[in-house]
Amino acid sequence: MATLFFGKKSERSGLAFTLIELLVVISIIALLIGILLPALGAARDTAKQINCVSNLRQVSIATYTYVTENDGFFPPLGESQVNNAKVTGIPYLSGNDRNSLSWAGMVAYHQNLFYDAFGCPCDDDTAGLIEDSIQFRINQGFEPRWARAYGASQRTSFGYNYNNIGMSRRYSKEKGVKDKPARLVQLTKPSSTLLACDATVSWKEEQNGGTVGRGSPTVEDTQKNNRSRPYSRHRNNGLSVGFSDGHVEVYTVSDPEDLQSPYEDECLGTMHASSGWVYDPNADNGVWER
Repeated sequence: MATLFFGKKSERSGLAFTLIELLVVISIIALLIGILLPALGAARDTAKQINCVSNLRQVSIATYTYVTENDGFFPPLGESQVNNAKVTGIPYLSGNDRNSLSWAGMVAYHQNLFYDAFGCPCDDDTAGLIEDSIQFRINQGFEPRWARAYGASQRTSFGYNYNNIGMSRRYSKEKGVKDKPARLVQLTKPSSTLLACDATVSWKEEQNGGTVGRGSPTVEDTQKNNRSRPYSRHRNNGLSVGFSDGHVEVYTVSDPEDLQSPYEDECLGTMHASSGWVYDPNADNGVWER
């Protein structure tokens, strides 16, 4: 029996890993992890961008549907703007916190669009702010649908082209008209007119401690340090852009550090802005094609 015992022990010793072999296996595993991690990271970033495009497409289509159901008017920048312009035929809520809904809230409420469509998965701060706003209103006893619309009104990842779409100041100076949102018939090229895109807080706000990359509900059509701007928050400097006909495309910003870069032809095509814009409805200087 002693002989059999030692024989089995000897066989097991022959099958065991040596220290060198174990180190080699660990090194190979570490090498494979080093090769796979960047690929997994890229796949994760791509998935987030696809999700962002999907959300923005929902918002763009819902906005286009809103337009077709409301006499061709785009959503105003906010409800107070509608009331100030005395616009008829555009729905707004006169009960719960009158004048409190932004363009996003109006689209969310009237098209019953869930609030998370207004957030980009790369913009965690915005998602948190929306959820906090919703819970705050629900705790106050407001109906969930309105509370969700209110949450979307407070902060979105996508900035609205409010100067050209959310109001008519680019088309008219007439009192009572300039505060009205634009109508679809005013756009000569809806398929190349920016409706909303990935946006962030102003450069000035960032310098004062604001969260870099956090979404903004509006976006300027010309670069201004104290105003919100397009923001390429995706892989390879990708910028998601929704158009006025409901479709979405992804553009590449050549230099994210250059605040003027998103407005260049190479990024936004016919939707770039010139730096010398004057509020003149007759001016033709290439401001986000209309």
